[in-house]
Amino acid sequence: MELRLRKFRCCACLLPGALVALVLLLNAHLKTGFDPTGFGQWSWRAPALGSFYMSGAAGRTVTRFDCRQIFDGNETEIARAVAHAEKHPLPPLNLTEFLLSLSDCDAFRTRRGYPSEPFSDEERRFPLAFTILMRNEVDQLERLLRAIYMPQNSYCIHVDGKEPLPIHDAVRRLAACFPNVKVTDPFIILYTGVSQLTSELGCLRDLYVADAAWKYYLNIAVSEFPLKTNRELVKIFARYGGRNELESFLSPLTAQRSKYRYVHVHNRSTGVTRLVKTKVAKTPPPHALQLWKSSRYVALSRAFVEFVLTSPASRDLLVWLSDTASPDESWWATLNSNWQIKSPTYAKERKRDDRYVARAVMWQGDGMTCRGKYVHSICVLGVGDLPTLRTYFGPKLIANKFQRDYQPTAFDCLEELHVNRTLRPRELDWGFYDRLLNLKPYELPYSS
Repeated sequence: MELRLRKFRCCACLLPGALVALVLLLNAHLKTGFDPTGFGQWSWRAPALGSFYMSGAAGRTVTRFDCRQIFDGNETEIARAVAHAEKHPLPPLNLTEFLLSLSDCDAFRTRRGYPSEPFSDEERRFPLAFTILMRNEVDQLERLLRAIYMPQNSYCIHVDGKEPLPIHDAVRRLAACFPNVKVTDPFIILYTGVSQLTSELGCLRDLYVADAAWKYYLNIAVSEFPLKTNRELVKIFARYGGRNELESFLSPLTAQRSKYRYVHVHNRSTGVTRLVKTKVAKTPPPHALQLWKSSRYVALSRAFVEFVLTSPASRDLLVWLSDTASPDESWWATLNSNWQIKSPTYAKERKRDDRYVARAVMWQGDGMTCRGKYVHSICVLGVGDLPTLRTYFGPKLIANKFQRDYQPTAFDCLEELHVNRTLRPRELDWGFYDRLLNLKPYELPYSS
């Protein structure tokens, strides 16, 4: 049997798209039983039974565990999911089969459940734009794209240039199945360097030029997942009335990172390039700008995006920040918080913690209990963290972060919740967002 399967796979690349899909379907069925994901690997953790957004779709897309009980904090169900993840590690994606599944884009979009029409006139009239920072996990990228995808929106993916060529090819093949998904030229992205910001700005420029309709822009990483549906995001940003959603506060850390020049140093023996501080002092920022601290994750109005892409002050600040550490953590807030450069969304205010809703993040040492694991002081969310996501982080827009092979039921259950809220719209606590927008700006000299 195995010999026949190998011959079957070898011949698949020579067949027309429809036959390729049939070969994959039969191959997956023979190996593991029918796999609704279409990738022929993980029938036990299939994220959806057929199309996500079919009318009358089932309320459960995760069948092995009860996600409602997990979100309610049922420790028995949480323990079952954690034990299963430890006993049955998630296998790597079979990239060859993934690419073959993209040979017929119409079949792929249908099988994976991508919507072909906006779900409401309100969403049609208020399109959004997204950039996605992609590293390595192609299948996690596809599931994220499916969650945030709407045909009226615009998307741009920037892939770390260090990723192997097959990953770049897979992302481009995926994007080619959608008229509103682009892949920008790759940058080699170095942690804490300016390359991550310049890569994103390249994507943002592509989005701005390609589509004049979108109203708000969000950046998202492949390790994240939305806590709000597209409809909910549209309703929230319609309330914002052109204001930005970004973190902003004054911090001595920003001055420390920009007092001296940083350079990239490549270690030939290890092949690793890192950012190293020199003893060369930097001149003051251009345009008498006061540097503000922020998260790199934002939601921005189109008017502010236009300002960022066309303002001389924005250009000069980017040049000045290019030899500092973590420039993406001061870029957005600095442009938004200095009146003299005439940002259309100028707002000099301290905004963080519960006032900053773009991200749900558990930082090590912030007093919250991470039941997953810490990586670089950020909690990689596990199954036991889902009750906290639904309660404490309820108003937040996007959850950070997940690892594909770490307690994958956490990602699966959040996906199920997102599907159900898309199919069965609910009303959010709009009073929270109205109160947030009506709070008086306040400023403190430094972060606590």
